[in-house]
Amino acid sequence: LKHHHRHYHPNIQRWMLFVDGENFTIRAQDIAKEKGLELIQGDYYEPDVYVWPSLMLQVEIIIDGLLKKAPIRSYYYTSVVGDDNRVNEIKNRLWRIGFHPEVFKKIKGRKSKGVDITLTKDVLSHAFLNNYDLAVLLAGDADYLPLINEIKRIGKLVYLVFHEDAIVDENLIRAADLYEGISIHRFELSNQKGILKKDKLPSKKKI
Repeated sequence: LKHHHRHYHPNIQRWMLFVDGENFTIRAQDIAKEKGLELIQGDYYEPDVYVWPSLMLQVEIIIDGLLKKAPIRSYYYTSVVGDDNRVNEIKNRLWRIGFHPEVFKKIKGRKSKGVDITLTKDVLSHAFLNNYDLAVLLAGDADYLPLINEIKRIGKLVYLVFHEDAIVDENLIRAADLYEGISIHRFELSNQKGILKKDKLPSKKKI
């Protein structure tokens, strides 16, 4: 990971993870293509819908032991083309890998409005209700700048995480209390045939 430390908070106990999965997946696909890597469809990857490093549990998203406890809750926001059955299928798959899923229908070729709006609503509502001390936001869109500033105004901390090879708005990075860049190689398989495991789900409790 690439580190851009501003404020280090080693004693944080209560934190939540909010993932803009739609954007995270699109950028992962672009970066993999640029680097000649292959994303393998499976439990942790559905093309154009979601991706998550199968070896990276939610608690490992901040390295060097900055956060000692697992998140109170992990949210994953994305969208999919299809009917209600397709939406429920994706929700179930995300739930099985440890997320509280927020999945929206979308028209092919368009980005869903529901992802950004719902993510913002959830981050703010949990902050106002004092449900966490730290929000870990996995996103790179400059549109989240007002959200980060509002979270800080409420008195909460914000850590920003995204692909280190993606272009992340500098204002977004400076606004966050800490920024971490995830290398695409965190996804790689030892056989170099792909960057996500296609195997059975691990036995672990949902976070």
